[in-house]
Amino acid sequence: METKSIEELIKDLGSPEQSKRIYAIEDLSEYKDSNTGHIMIDMLMTEKSQLVREAIVDSLIKMISPELFENIYRLFESDDAFTRNAAIMIFSAGGDITIDFLVKEFPEANNDTRKLILDSLFEIGSPFAIKGLQIGLQDRDLNVLISSIEYLGRLCDTDSGSRFVEILKNAKQPMLIKSLLRSISITCDQNLIQQTIGIMIPERDYINLNILYLGEILNLIGKAGNITEIQKILETNYDYNIYSEEISGFLLSAIRRYNDILSFDYIRKTIMKILISINVNNNTLVNIYYLIEAGRKYMKSPELKNILLDDIVEEKINYNDLCQLLNREWYGTNA
Repeated sequence: METKSIEELIKDLGSPEQSKRIYAIEDLSEYKDSNTGHIMIDMLMTEKSQLVREAIVDSLIKMISPELFENIYRLFESDDAFTRNAAIMIFSAGGDITIDFLVKEFPEANNDTRKLILDSLFEIGSPFAIKGLQIGLQDRDLNVLISSIEYLGRLCDTDSGSRFVEILKNAKQPMLIKSLLRSISITCDQNLIQQTIGIMIPERDYINLNILYLGEILNLIGKAGNITEIQKILETNYDYNIYSEEISGFLLSAIRRYNDILSFDYIRKTIMKILISINVNNNTLVNIYYLIEAGRKYMKSPELKNILLDDIVEEKINYNDLCQLLNREWYGTNA
């Protein structure tokens, strides 16, 4: 089959036949010609066929080069979600070579475009991209700031941990606070986590803790709290029908640090409260299983030692029967 020239392939981009347009797009991508790339970017803005649009994006990913950055950047301004996401995909496929351009454009961009720039940097995910994402920590727009915090947390950027704590000190919006707490739990050492607990629970007044942040606070205490803090927060009467997943996850974090924690009676009683709560979901049951798994070396009961994860999650063992087994193991009695 005769190979077509670039000029012939460009002409085929205007063909009424979808398949002909797709073949032309695929063949043109092999040339990696920037002028052709500009033509494809313009075509993406007007093309009606989804298959053709996807072919254009795949080709631009192969052809990405600094000569195309300005034109790709225009796609962020589109009202069409596919087009905006295409720009993210193309920029992220370019990797580190696109970061300087994106960071340079960030300060003068509008709120929506700054968020899309952060999306692109997150998808790149390299150490250089993480440095770029840090510019969002000074952003004036709440959604952009939250995106920066979430992305840096998910990329485990420990360098941003102290900055998260500083932002938390003056944070008022619940969504911002929850994002900060989640990212702090991932990126911060125990000292910074203790500072965070102090900010959220002044004088360790657990009774007046804002219940909106209970899950995040439990996670932090599970990772960095001492035994006294663990006990005090468990002695606060939270509704186990609502928060059984959060509390069981908290215990699982704590037991990884204090492997003898099941020797404490208040921990055992907490597990029992979780099991008899009404709204026990699968995530809670998985947490309960791993709590039992962690404590098996302290258990004598062969029934408990032989319980499998599927037995609990698939309810092959009844909650009440599990309570009975744990009661006999821990207290020598039935529930």
